[in-house]
Amino acid sequence: MKNAGIDFGDRFLKEDEESLLEELATEYAALFCVPGQSFPPYESVAREDRLLGDVASSVRDFYARCGLKPKDDLFFGYVKKDKGIETLLQAFSKVREKAAGIIEEVKLIVAGEGEMDHGQDEGLIRDLRYAPLDEAALYVSAADLVVLPYQKRSNSPVVQLAYTFGRPVITTAANNGVVDGKTGFIVERGDSDELAGKIIEIILCSSRAFRMSRYARRLSQTKYS
Repeated sequence: MKNAGIDFGDRFLKEDEESLLEELATEYAALFCVPGQSFPPYESVAREDRLLGDVASSVRDFYARCGLKPKDDLFFGYVKKDKGIETLLQAFSKVREKAAGIIEEVKLIVAGEGEMDHGQDEGLIRDLRYAPLDEAALYVSAADLVVLPYQKRSNSPVVQLAYTFGRPVITTAANNGVVDGKTGFIVERGDSDELAGKIIEIILCSSRAFRMSRYARRLSQTKYS
């Protein structure tokens, strides 16, 4: 994982920062940090961002403060069933099984609050805690892949936030904003097999992930600027 910093730039929702963070509190995003993956260094300038207040200015500092390792795989979000958490946990279990021996050990870290008791019982979750809103951007910038397996229709601001950092997004038809095959993938709602397959495809095909990352960043600079 790269030593990534935070740089929203001057384009990012100047007039709607507070409402964006409020929306993020009700959304669920799953984030993957892929060991050894190489993405464009869009977040290479480490600085204390105006959105983040006293939060550490670099992801390395953030990881250290939270007791994480730079190569841990990461999920983040408010956890609700209609956000597809059960599908995500099933898919994660399949990713961990199918990717064994191909990539480093896959770990699941959930930071948020909500309906997340059963995941711990199954040994899928190592760390379950509250994540304040001002850490949302740090989690997204620390990830290499964003997964939004929503069950109900949503115009999630997480997609735009992911694009700001050039992150591919895997979601369902319930969510708008993803260009299938270009900025990520669209999978069937509740299909953990398809979700796991697309996650693994992005993890293992670094060239395709790189192209998705560049196109996502381009949309952030044009369509959403």
